[in-house]
Amino acid sequence: MNLNRSALLALLTAVVGCLGTGDDDDSVSQSTEQLINPNGVRLNGVRLNGIELNGVRLNGVTLGGSTVTGVNIQNSQLVGTTGGATIKGQSWASARFIGNLSDGTTINLRLDSAQTLAAPNADVWAYGVSYQNKTTQGWLPLCGTDTSGAQVLSIMVPGVFNYQQGVLGGGSYSADATQITFACRATAIAKCVELGYKYWLPVPGDSSKTLLNHMVTCTRVLRADYCGDGNSWTIDGTPINIYDSRGIQADGANWPIEAEWQPGGANCMSPTNYERWQNVSPTAPSCFAAKKNATCGLAIDFTTTSTLIMDEYQH
Repeated sequence: MNLNRSALLALLTAVVGCLGTGDDDDSVSQSTEQLINPNGVRLNGVRLNGIELNGVRLNGVTLGGSTVTGVNIQNSQLVGTTGGATIKGQSWASARFIGNLSDGTTINLRLDSAQTLAAPNADVWAYGVSYQNKTTQGWLPLCGTDTSGAQVLSIMVPGVFNYQQGVLGGGSYSADATQITFACRATAIAKCVELGYKYWLPVPGDSSKTLLNHMVTCTRVLRADYCGDGNSWTIDGTPINIYDSRGIQADGANWPIEAEWQPGGANCMSPTNYERWQNVSPTAPSCFAAKKNATCGLAIDFTTTSTLIMDEYQH
């Protein structure tokens, strides 16, 4: 199954994002085919005793006691220099980072492994990361473990996300050359990269832009963050069909349109379709009245509006 090019009629799990939905961990598969299974209710999978990891510093990275300089992300791969040597791939094993927590404190992080994913994502690097328990000083997997006990990997995304809910800026992305996000696999951020919205690639047909905005938009879609305020309006395991005009995800389903999307949330919503939010609450999202539009979903909107992705939902 080619999840990057084929229609996502294959039941794409609506990952709900938002770290405040509970601390329980669902099973997480690392195979591409299983990305369509229920994978958790989070924008990202990092939640340590109720505190979010809001960014990882790229200044002050050390390896074997030496400072690594010029650290940056190149096509999802971490690259740096120490002692005149370039550090990449498995050479990062045991490197230490400082993570910024949402309560203003910091946490020590360790890079355990680096590998590329299976096709069609052989160009995506994934990393095993651990954090240091402040009480025991032991190391624990940052993204947890899967049902087999294996460490869940993460994909590095430059910049940081806002994990707040119901507020202006909730769920938004901020570019920051000095920080990165470790996006746990099978949660919304990493899943969008694996669906083909690879932030470093040029937009097909427009090399002046990258797919970064498509990736951010995709996180809003998967979480049904209609109002662009960090609130999700879907439940785990809800199948949707997403597509774009750039050939990354094609529309192979004949389902009713739900909404058009851009990085800040939904551009418009169908007023007639039974939408995902009705599975969550009998009360519509606060933005629904303003965004419902009988012509929502027209293909021309990809060229005449800021819409980057559309989704369909069939209850």
